[in-house]
Amino acid sequence: MCPDALWGEISRGAEASANGEASGLASQKQKQNIDALIEEAQSAIDSFTYDEAMQKLNDVLNSSPDHDKALEMLAGVYIEQLDWSEAQNLLKRCVAVSPDTGYTKYFSLGQLTDGEESVAFYKKGIEILQKELENYENLQPAEETDKKSLMKDLSNAYCSISETYMTDLCFAENSEQHCVGAIELAIQADSSNSEAYQCKANYHLVKEEFDEAKAAMEKSLSLWLPHHEALRDADEAALANDEVNFFL
Repeated sequence: MCPDALWGEISRGAEASANGEASGLASQKQKQNIDALIEEAQSAIDSFTYDEAMQKLNDVLNSSPDHDKALEMLAGVYIEQLDWSEAQNLLKRCVAVSPDTGYTKYFSLGQLTDGEESVAFYKKGIEILQKELENYENLQPAEETDKKSLMKDLSNAYCSISETYMTDLCFAENSEQHCVGAIELAIQADSSNSEAYQCKANYHLVKEEFDEAKAAMEKSLSLWLPHHEALRDADEAALANDEVNFFL
């Protein structure tokens, strides 16, 4: 290769390398900007300033239209504002972007839909959640809380399915069998979940099995009341501490 040709190859290689580095830096900068907007949007949601949150999330989606976290967060804002239709549209976009990861969008869609469609969304979310739980087989102590939270989400999803078979799908084929099965799975997933026993009580009330309903209700109350009292005591202690600090 002649010197001029060799120099041309070197120049083109250097230019390509520089362009690649510039592109990488730009991509990194964009990701940092998006991460910052997501964090700011979450802070706005936590403080109930939903207009600000919507602005931040729309800024993310203008830059990255398929950002699944922004889509789901924005759907959550619309749910808080009781705009079910727009929330559904965003969640379905989120499903199209990442159909096999993230169970919460499916549970949200389950809440926003009825009948068989609702059950189908819950079942898909449960499938994804169960795969996530497989990663918790060899737990570190610090991860136990995370697993308990996931198990409660799983239990609550089965509760929602059971309630659907007691309402929208009460006349569907084998509805009672599906309802009872979902209640059993809810209790199996998290036997400390008061809502699972509340569902069991509701089922027995529908069947006019009042003794069984009472037993399930008492079990639900025994699980719910200590947790409620602990939260109440913590709130009262925090309020008392704030009052002391105010006068110091």
